[in-house]
Amino acid sequence: MPRTSLYSNIASYYGERLHDDFILVRSAENLPFGSTPEKFPDCIAAFCRKGRAKVTIDGSTFNMKKNQMLFIMPERIVANISNSKDFRATYSCVSREFIEDITYRFPIDLFSYLERTPCHDLPPEFIEDAIGYFEFMDKKKERETPYQKDIFYHIAYCFCLDLYDFIFREEMKIPQGRNITETHFERFRKCVADTIRDNLPMTYYSDALSLTEKHLNKIVQKAVGMSAKRYVTTLRIKEIKHDLNTTALSVKEIASGLNFSSTDVMLHMFKRHTGMTPTEYRTKSQKGREE
Repeated sequence: MPRTSLYSNIASYYGERLHDDFILVRSAENLPFGSTPEKFPDCIAAFCRKGRAKVTIDGSTFNMKKNQMLFIMPERIVANISNSKDFRATYSCVSREFIEDITYRFPIDLFSYLERTPCHDLPPEFIEDAIGYFEFMDKKKERETPYQKDIFYHIAYCFCLDLYDFIFREEMKIPQGRNITETHFERFRKCVADTIRDNLPMTYYSDALSLTEKHLNKIVQKAVGMSAKRYVTTLRIKEIKHDLNTTALSVKEIASGLNFSSTDVMLHMFKRHTGMTPTEYRTKSQKGREE
């Protein structure tokens, strides 16, 4: 049966630890990448407290100064060209996994705008509030709890909501309407959310949106940086994890509930993307909850 939502955010990561999914550096003289252009895997939110820095992102140059935020999406080619001697910044690095989860459920206008315009002037009070979010995340990282990742996710989501509200009100540059690409992606996202447990072929989604598979891939790639098939697969992996963490269903029952053609097909896909079998993942998660 199609579902009206993907799954509850509660316990979507139950039993998982943050590890290196989040790093906070409170007073840095340099940003977390060098002067030679390199692909940085994580999302970076950096706040300039003093001085200046010159940064390139995908070949474009940005000059960062006091009371500015630099927000860089994952997998961008970045370089820290130069800093003033008094440069100081607070920055956090957040894993691609979390940003992909947040962008999946968030108005994509914000992240499209941040990709185009990564450097923003912010009032000191907003910067302090923003850093407060990250310091709270850092505090929760040290706390042993099976809800660690879930708590972190929701704090990060709240930060993005505050950022969206601020940029929309203060800069008024995020369009209230959507362009045709964003409209198609939103329709695709909703279609996937409603049918994620049905194991439908990609032709179903392209036909439902009256698009070719090639065009659909271009739209999804532009919106979230991955193919349409990988996007669906990533969400189906999360469904499996959710069932493993929050139900007593057997692996065979989970495969059946997600309409895999066989349990072996699900086992192969899950291990290819996570490096472990569903049983190994469940055992590891249960062990984490008991510690």
